[in-house]
Amino acid sequence: MSQVTKLHSMVKQGDLVGMKALLEENRKLANSRSETGARGTYPLHVVAEFGHRDAARVLLEYGADVTLLDFENDAIALGWAAFFVLKSWPSCSKLGPSRANATSTVSPHSDAR
Repeated sequence: MSQVTKLHSMVKQGDLVGMKALLEENRKLANSRSETGARGTYPLHVVAEFGHRDAARVLLEYGADVTLLDFENDAIALGWAAFFVLKSWPSCSKLGPSRANATSTVSPHSDAR
């Protein structure tokens, strides 16, 4: 198993000790694209999907780039985090896309205050 695959697996499991050991050897792994998944994820995307906040902190400490885009959605990890958080909230999943985005009748760019 490659170092990249090991890191992605450790991130998925939230193995902070293992992550730090690998990243100490090679900090560039913090920005390594998955070698096994067609979605083209980076470690921060994996964190976003599996919700390991402490793993995100470790990756950021070792230089993870928050601007990297996956292949599947052409999205940054923060977009993934928003998706998975909203997906896990029962009240948001019931709203559907048209209601979930209709939270305000005043545009943030309007003069109405």
